[in-house]
Amino acid sequence: RYLSLNRNDLTALPEGIFAPLTELRYLGLYDNDLTALPEGIFAPLTKLQSLDVFGNPLGCVQGAPDSVTYFDDSAVYYGYYETARCGDNCTQHTVYVPNDGVCVQCPYGTHTHGVGALNCSVLSPTSAATTSAPYTSTPLPTTTAGHPTWGNSAATTIARVTSTPRPATAVRNSTWGRSEYAECKLPYTLKQFKDRSRLCPRNECPPDVSSGIAPRFKTGGLGKKMVAGVYQIYLCVEGHECSTTLDPWFCWVMDERKASPRETVPDQWVAWGHNKNLKIVSR
Repeated sequence: RYLSLNRNDLTALPEGIFAPLTELRYLGLYDNDLTALPEGIFAPLTKLQSLDVFGNPLGCVQGAPDSVTYFDDSAVYYGYYETARCGDNCTQHTVYVPNDGVCVQCPYGTHTHGVGALNCSVLSPTSAATTSAPYTSTPLPTTTAGHPTWGNSAATTIARVTSTPRPATAVRNSTWGRSEYAECKLPYTLKQFKDRSRLCPRNECPPDVSSGIAPRFKTGGLGKKMVAGVYQIYLCVEGHECSTTLDPWFCWVMDERKASPRETVPDQWVAWGHNKNLKIVSR
């Protein structure tokens, strides 16, 4: 019922590898080198309750079973961001665009080895020779960071998936810091949220520590919305006074300049908005 494949330098998973494991409750795949996953790989795991895939150079994860209650819940504790969930349009030979949270078709002459990839690979000359239509490609800088091996292979040529660039600002993004959210303060430090992950594994707090700790939260990187050294991560909190009955999650971004070298709350948190609009936390 418990399978940990964490930290095994895995670069790929075969199709159907989990088919016999129908009674599995926990599956750990974190801190590997998985760049994509076979379509429907989690479909047989109808009793799975906890799934960890953080720490891989994946754009998103597709097909996590409905039975999964705890998804990447330990990511922050280990110093990673939660992996995005793939949308309905993410299939084989599409690439995930973090800026928009959607997948787009790989350019002609390129493909992916599974679902949830950040980059499209150029087809081999043998494969490309089966059709006469021309194609062009340009190198794509790696979109992941913080891992010594990601994006370092000189043997693979990557095709660029273009999107309209968004102008960066050194102060605020047009989507956060809006005046109507000026009173939405967050009185906890990032360390306090990380402490929650340590004290309340799987988000279940023992009675003796349930008082005085940070509320339930989700966090991750801002992707192409990131302003390096200024705005790099978001954090969504459940049950904040600014949340609504329709969606209990409200989100902020962290101003790195005010959080370093010492965290200053609530000033370091810039209100972003309601999750029902941002669609960051999938419930």
